[in-house]
Amino acid sequence: MYTGSSPSGDDFQQARNVRGKLVEYLTRLDAEKKSMEEALAVYERVLAPVRRLPPEILMEIFTWTRNSQSYYAHRMKGSPWVVSHICKTWRAAALSCPELWTNFIVSHRSVHRKDPCSMLRAIVKRCQNVLHFVFRSIAKRTTSEEDEKFKALFQIFLAHSKHWTVADISLVSDLIPMLSQIRGRLPNLCRLYFSSSYPDVDVIDGFEISPRLTDLTIDWQFNQKTRIVFPASKLINFIDRRIPDPRHPPHPSSLNIIRSAPDLQTFHNSDALPSRITPRIRHEHLTTINICDSCLLGSLSLPALTVVTLARPPTGFPPQSDRLQALHDLVSHSHCSLSSLRLLETPLNRHLSGILERSPKLASLSLEFFQWRRTDDVCLRSIIAHDGLMPHLRTLIFLRHFIRVGDMDETAAKFVDAVFVDAVAARWKSSFLKTVQIDVDLPVSLSSADVARLKGLKEEGLDISLCAKSYDGSKIIV
Repeated sequence: MYTGSSPSGDDFQQARNVRGKLVEYLTRLDAEKKSMEEALAVYERVLAPVRRLPPEILMEIFTWTRNSQSYYAHRMKGSPWVVSHICKTWRAAALSCPELWTNFIVSHRSVHRKDPCSMLRAIVKRCQNVLHFVFRSIAKRTTSEEDEKFKALFQIFLAHSKHWTVADISLVSDLIPMLSQIRGRLPNLCRLYFSSSYPDVDVIDGFEISPRLTDLTIDWQFNQKTRIVFPASKLINFIDRRIPDPRHPPHPSSLNIIRSAPDLQTFHNSDALPSRITPRIRHEHLTTINICDSCLLGSLSLPALTVVTLARPPTGFPPQSDRLQALHDLVSHSHCSLSSLRLLETPLNRHLSGILERSPKLASLSLEFFQWRRTDDVCLRSIIAHDGLMPHLRTLIFLRHFIRVGDMDETAAKFVDAVFVDAVAARWKSSFLKTVQIDVDLPVSLSSADVARLKGLKEEGLDISLCAKSYDGSKIIV
């Protein structure tokens, strides 16, 4: 190599031996490097800041991984089960954090999991003394085996009823009798949502003794012959969405609830009273009502009232033409001022102007119709043209859900015209109006210049949407 002569065979062998030793040495160094890197990774994991966090901090972090929505109890992905399977430290922290496990859902899908009862028992145990849950047993088609699993799952909840704080329960009629087991065993229940499909019982009294119940919602297609018993003295929010049956008289519970609940703030009920009650029942704290019956409106005095929804009468009940008058009388008698008014399928008349005059701080007005009448249009045109009404209006909504076939003049929304555009522009410039929604699919009296002005207001920042049509049938969309 140093002489420039061709190497001999011995030289070749010597070079190969040296090269082999170098390769062996490099291989050994690579192995040592890999071993050291693995050891370093282990030490880094052990010494990572998250490993040194106190369990209390870990639990706080875990609770932030949960959003406000409920999780499915029997779904492993995206639930507390995940963090409990990472490592020993995380598992210990997760199992010691009841806030992480509460607020969960058990539905008809749960019965298809392997051993769903064991999974539910584990969750209930980890929730400790606070159970916030959703139980949905209502499904279109179930087998007898699935029905038995549902009963077993519901029985686990019933066995721990003393820990219920928030319960959202939807039951098939077969499970209703099981509620008798929890009567007198609900010391901590604060909020209850309950629905069922035509229970075949006369009385549901499982919730009768719930000393801390403040929020109650009753929903679904409910047999009006079935009476549900509950305490009303502590109620703050009561919502009854049961659809009344005109074949059965309503239970005299509506007024009794208002009488018995001194702290009641929200009342939603579709009952229709046979007549007005005199003298009016006065309630000092009721602020929000959703009522469809004029007799019920005429039986109340609500000085704190601010939010009103005048609902559509249930199917099968005769229409009430005096509902707006009854509301006007209620506002006048109570000396209250509304901040939000929503009218559903309510014929408009002069009493609407009277309500608005007594509510100078009205911020939201929503009108929703199934049938649009000429008299409704005349009333709205006069209101829009009145500059002094609704000076603080922030939201205006006008919707037409369905309309009977009629002539063009009868069904036109003539109040949506140049005067309407002027009123919208003036309120927008006053910095109060923020949202306008008009969705009617009716002819409106807007020129191309009016539409251009509305589009200009939208470009300036007004949240406005308009879907209507011109008299020639062409679409008008803003």
